[in-house]
Amino acid sequence: MMGVDFESQTAGIQRQPLSFGGYVTANVYWRDGGGGEDGAMPVVIWLHPYSYSTGYEAAYQSGNPVESLTKAGYAVIAYDQIGFGSRIRDGGATFYSRHGGSKSLFGQMITDALAAVDLVMCLSSEFRNNASLCGDGAVFVSPYTDLKARVPDLDLTQLVMAGYALGGNVALHAAALDSRVAAVASFAGFTPMRSDTVDKPTLGIRRLYDLHALLPRLGLFRDDPSRIPYDFHEILPVSYTHLTLPTKRIV
Repeated sequence: MMGVDFESQTAGIQRQPLSFGGYVTANVYWRDGGGGEDGAMPVVIWLHPYSYSTGYEAAYQSGNPVESLTKAGYAVIAYDQIGFGSRIRDGGATFYSRHGGSKSLFGQMITDALAAVDLVMCLSSEFRNNASLCGDGAVFVSPYTDLKARVPDLDLTQLVMAGYALGGNVALHAAALDSRVAAVASFAGFTPMRSDTVDKPTLGIRRLYDLHALLPRLGLFRDDPSRIPYDFHEILPVSYTHLTLPTKRIV
């Protein structure tokens, strides 16, 4: 979606590109009139599925989640996860040639998601003018402060992390690690790993360590997935204790 002329296709929605974390480019979307008299806006960090060629650009005929969420009154932060869309050449063999066994693609996706939470903090009314946290332009926000000023204040207490498939998996892990995430919406986000054997038609955990090369070391457990050190029934309670929105729900 980085290359899409979004404004000509969707009236009533504003967009502002910003950089954050390790120079990841994101777009922040909000509807016309967002903020202002309404105050700080609730925000969704949208994490896309296994869409290698398109990144977070909607690839399904059933709708555009970024557009729908924006029209519903949320500010939406969307970016291509590493190895997808505009960052496709940063994934795969390139990533592991650069980092060896010290990092994994999935770990980097979680790192980027947590940096996106930092971006929300830096666009909140409380912190956006805090020079010690958000003022140098090299970490969380664009170096062009006039561009940053276009974005309405974001409400850090109403921060939702949402994702589909791969994005839902990343969202659950990130929420378990950061108490600033107020709610999680994970759609088709996971299959319990310890029972996901490689003889299944879906290839089991081989999808993660081989097919998509997200977690290469998970392959150490291919013969006995029951030995995997953790599983989702242990992540979900941690995520749940952090959630602060009234419903406290994981979808």
